[in-house]
Amino acid sequence: MVALKGTKEIGDRINKVIGRLADANDHLLKGVIDLPDFNDETKLGKGKEMQDRLTKLVGIFEGLHFRADQRKWVPTPPATILVPSRTRTRNQ
Repeated sequence: MVALKGTKEIGDRINKVIGRLADANDHLLKGVIDLPDFNDETKLGKGKEMQDRLTKLVGIFEGLHFRADQRKWVPTPPATILVPSRTRTRNQ
């Protein structure tokens, strides 16, 4: 999927890759990983917005190695992602 980064058809192609993965592992993954639609403009934006969003998503997983023959799983850290936190006061 890394090769799809920055391409116009990234959403459709991600759907196809995940669909093939689900088909190949029908008893485990069918109906699980193939449910999200990565080409949904209402949820991911249109055109360049979707392209950029999905490119960032693929980039997060780019350094991870999921092959069975790689026993030492050491992920390459993605760019820092800041998650806003809520500060609670005593009265909340």
